[in-house]
Amino acid sequence: MSVAYADVIPVASDTDAQRASIDDTRRNQTQRLDTLARDCERKFAVTRCLDQVHAERLAIESKLNRQETLLNDAQRQERGREQKERNRDKAAAQAEKMANLASAPLAQANQPKLAQQPNAQAMPRQPASAARDPSLSVAERSAHLKDYQRKQADAIAKRAEVAKRLKDAEVKKSILPKPA
Repeated sequence: MSVAYADVIPVASDTDAQRASIDDTRRNQTQRLDTLARDCERKFAVTRCLDQVHAERLAIESKLNRQETLLNDAQRQERGREQKERNRDKAAAQAEKMANLASAPLAQANQPKLAQQPNAQAMPRQPASAARDPSLSVAERSAHLKDYQRKQADAIAKRAEVAKRLKDAEVKKSILPKPA
């Protein structure tokens, strides 16, 4: 049997083109080998002929798999280089940001924020739907407003209760002796 396939797939500049070339080569060689296998079945010495076709098929697949592996490795290395570059850029940007923060005036840094204060309570707000709905009567609006205010008060009470339970749990943990 003669080898009728190219030893090297032409190098394409694009990995997608290289993958397409490998797939085309695989498809063409598979068709050729299938034709050879059908021809072998018409001969007297079928087994030997089919063994040769099978050996050639294995050699071609092995070669194409090696080419795909090399292509995958090259892509993986390129993605790794790109990721390292992104990490360097990100670290440089972070260092620049930290330098800018270090040079910022202390007056801005010392201003407390509401979210950072541990005992800050949310300010109850008026329900938007009840205040704007013209179809509601004055009595209905006041009922909605009272219901809303009651729910807000319940939520604040529940937050206080949870905070108290958490504080009590911390005290109980600190009171217990350590096991021996």
